[in-house]
Amino acid sequence: DMRSAAANQFVQWHIGKPMWPDADIRTFERDGYRRSALVFRCVQYLANAAGSAPLALFFENEDGDPQEVKDHPLPEMMRQPNLGQGYAQFMAFVTMTAVVAGFAVIEKERDRAGRVIGLWVMRPDWLKAIRRPEGRIDWEYKVPGNDPIIKKHEDVVHLTYADTLDGRPTGIGPLEVMLRELGIANALTDFVKVFFDNGAIPRYIGIPNTDGVFAKQWEDPERVNAFRKLFKQTYANAGSV
Repeated sequence: DMRSAAANQFVQWHIGKPMWPDADIRTFERDGYRRSALVFRCVQYLANAAGSAPLALFFENEDGDPQEVKDHPLPEMMRQPNLGQGYAQFMAFVTMTAVVAGFAVIEKERDRAGRVIGLWVMRPDWLKAIRRPEGRIDWEYKVPGNDPIIKKHEDVVHLTYADTLDGRPTGIGPLEVMLRELGIANALTDFVKVFFDNGAIPRYIGIPNTDGVFAKQWEDPERVNAFRKLFKQTYANAGSV
């Protein structure tokens, strides 16, 4: 059975079993964030909430209690983390990236003296984690059409939306958890659209009569195949045999 005939279907059926899409960043972004209005709104709510939260820095004193830091240079830099974004837009973009991809990697832009003068969010689908022997993570950044660049652990800020039991650097985000629900919703949407595009004709409309005087014709495999071929030629995408 083919339960959906949409060209861009999200869930494909093969011999009665659903074939689920690969769990990768492009799938989360294309078929979740861009395709589902509900997912888009939820991601934007989280991103806007992070962008509107005030920034405060704390460190733990000798007793383990948090104590606010007043004279740190980070708040000043975060007013404009880079040339294209202010604090609110930057934090919203970091949150959106982590929610969709499960993690975010922020590159530290340095001046010639080695001081951090800017922060830039890197595209997660172009990143590949490289674990050092001591456990720290470097990142290979591969821009299509260019040679890969290695970003050292010291030159990035690495965040995960949520951790996993195996501690993978890419973490896990809500879109990965919702993958099957997104697949079902998108497949049903595609099915309904194709159904009405075909004039709201039921997909299963040819049911041979296996009783009575006409039953014997279905015992001949050649006649069955000829009927199937003629039916497909006549009704095209209106149904399946």
